[in-house]
This record gives sequence, C-alpha cells and structure tokens, in this order.
Amino acid sequence: MKTNMRRGKMMLAGCWRSLMGRLATMAMLATVLLVPSAMAGHPELPLDLGSAGDFVILAKTGISTVPSSDITGDMGVSPIDATAITGFSLIMDGSGEFSTSAQVSGNIYAADYAVPTPTKMTTAISDMETAFTQASLRTLPNTTELMAGNISGLTITPGLHKWSTDVLINSAVTLDAQGNKDAIFIFQISGDLIVASGQSVLLAGRAQAKNIFWQIEGPVGAVVGTTAHVEGVILTIKGITIQTGASFNGKLLAQTAVTLDQNIIGMDSDLIPPLVLLEIISEHGIGDLPVGIYTNLSGTVLTNAVTGSETIGGTQYVNTGWVMTGNDPLLGTTNLMTMTHTNDAVLAWQWGTNYLLSLTATNGAITNAVAGWKPSGDVYDLFAVPDQGYVFDHWAVNGIDLGSVSPLNVTM
Repeated sequence: MKTNMRRGKMMLAGCWRSLMGRLATMAMLATVLLVPSAMAGHPELPLDLGSAGDFVILAKTGISTVPSSDITGDMGVSPIDATAITGFSLIMDGSGEFSTSAQVSGNIYAADYAVPTPTKMTTAISDMETAFTQASLRTLPNTTELMAGNISGLTITPGLHKWSTDVLINSAVTLDAQGNKDAIFIFQISGDLIVASGQSVLLAGRAQAKNIFWQIEGPVGAVVGTTAHVEGVILTIKGITIQTGASFNGKLLAQTAVTLDQNIIGMDSDLIPPLVLLEIISEHGIGDLPVGIYTNLSGTVLTNAVTGSETIGGTQYVNTGWVMTGNDPLLGTTNLMTMTHTNDAVLAWQWGTNYLLSLTATNGAITNAVAGWKPSGDVYDLFAVPDQGYVFDHWAVNGIDLGSVSPLNVTM
C-alpha cells in the first residue's frame, strides 16, 4: 500500500489504533509599507555659514580619527589647540600657520598656530555658532513632529522640519528637491540625530548637500552608524560621531568634538563612492541582516548569515545555502556568506523542507524507518511487526483505516 505524507507531520500507528496523519501549518505574512512624503510648504532661504563654510570639519574641543580616514577639504579646531587633533599624524607647514596630513586633502588649522590663524579660527567658530542660532530661529515649519521622529523610509521634500525629540533613521531616507537644485532643507532637532548602521540619507530631484542643514540641540548630537551614508551640513551644539566605515557628503560643524573612524568625508558627491542596493530575500529563518533593502557604499565588505533551520508545527525548514544575482559571488551552500558589494544585488537564502515522521506501535513495532525529521521526497516501506501473541490489524491515520497491507509505502 502507498501513501504520500508530504507537507506535514506523520504519526504512524500500526495495528494499534493511531496513525496520526500529516499536519502542516503554513503561514504567509505579507506586509505592506506605506511610505509617506513630507510635503513642502514655505520655501526656506539659504543658511549663511560665513567663514565656517570654508571648513569641511570644524570643532571647538577636538577632532579625532581611527586611521585611516579620507577627508577632502580644510578642517580646524578652536579654542582648543592642535593637541586635540589626534589620529592624523600632523605635519606642520613651514609657515606655522597650518598643518597637513596624508588623510586630509586640504589644510588643518588650530587656535595655537601662527598668526593669522588664531583670528581665522575665532571668526570661523563664531560664524558656526551664529549659523546654528539662525537655523534654530527659523519659523513656519512645513512639518512638526513628523512620524514622532522616526523618519525611516520617508521621502521628504524641501522646507523646515521640526522635532522636539530625537530623529531616527533606521532605513533609507530620501530628500527630494523636486527638480529645484536650489531648494533648502532645514531640520530643527531638539534631540539627537541617530542614523542606524548601513542606512543612508539619499538625494533626489537635484537636491544638493550644501542646501541641507541638520541643526541638532540634543545632549549627544549626531551619531552616524557603521557603513552608513549621510548628506548635508550638520550643526550641533554638542558632538558628531561618524562610526566605522561610514561616509558623509557635506560638512561637520560641532560645538564640541568630531569623532571619526575610517571615514570618507567631503563636500562633493564625486568624492564619495556610488551607493548600491542589496535586497535580502528569505522565506524562513532569522538573518543577521533581516529581510529588506539596504544601501551601501560600493566596495563595502559585508558578512551575512541566517539561522540554519526553522520549525513550524510538523514542518522543518533547513537552510541549503544562498543565490546572488547582480554581484559576485553568485551562490553558496552554507548559511554564512561574505561579499564585496559593488553592484545592485539580490541575495536570496535557499531552504529545503523536512517533515516529522512519528511512529507509534502498541504491542508491536514499526520497522525499516526511524522516527524523526525526514527530507521532503524521501520514500519508506514501513513494516508492521506484532509482538508474540498479537496479530497485525491495520494502519490508521487520524482514525481512518488504511488497511492491513504491510509494508506501507510512505512518501514524505
């Protein structure tokens, strides 16, 4: 006798009453994400940075990096002296007015350098503070408390946007100038700006980093997570931290310290490697990077992993590897992979199916198979062997008599 027990849990009983049949519970969860767009209302005028605009990084209490960073433009500190610039291996110019670094394509200034640098730095810091204040005084916001501060996944149009909370970016945010290259974005944030690792602030519709201003009053300031990418000019009353491998197209202007870690910083999008997308697809398991779409700088090295198995009722899903389209490597047979992300790509985790075979025999035995998880498609001939003094009667599934033919042919 044959039976096909695919897609479920098989509990067999021979002779004895209970051959529990397959039980498969399959659930599909479809999530629809509606991404709102913050609409523009009152056009904003540009924010005047004064001489602070001459710097790509400007801070009052220090600038540090974990080497090696790649910075295009001038940077400087004041009123702190040059000892607060660390990780750059500074080389003093013969004039004594500035120093240089292999990590910086520009000059580096400090309050204790030779005249006229002290005055230059005092003026730049004053202009930075004035710009911060002017940004804070802008009124007539286009949005207030947009998404309670969690703007993840939004497309935002030009104007003034105001929050009394932290602002969180846990998935890519797009700033869309709607074709106007001179459109101004000003973000008034009473809390901190926190950009999650691997996420991005993207520009669209001819938006330009020089026209985007993040005015941040929180106790920490701005934190840009590892390998993330942000555009614009950050003005903080506290610090700015750019974590490992992140990039920033714009200016970092902090009233305390700027902390870097192997970053790319500049004010020209041509200096920043292109952004590429990675979509992760998986029907089962839990990944180090969950299912979703991620933005990375071209050349970013990623390690991705997913749990080896997932059990739902009488069905077990086992990872059999992965397939990649659009980027090398193209396939693998483990639940762990490493890639250099250079192109838009789709990573799909692959899964095989096991079903649970449960065998029950009272006053006898079922032979030629061992209970447990069995791969889909496996075939077994099951024999009913009654104990001495007993006679095999029948197979049963969910109380249904399947007859007494032995062996019973079963396909998982």
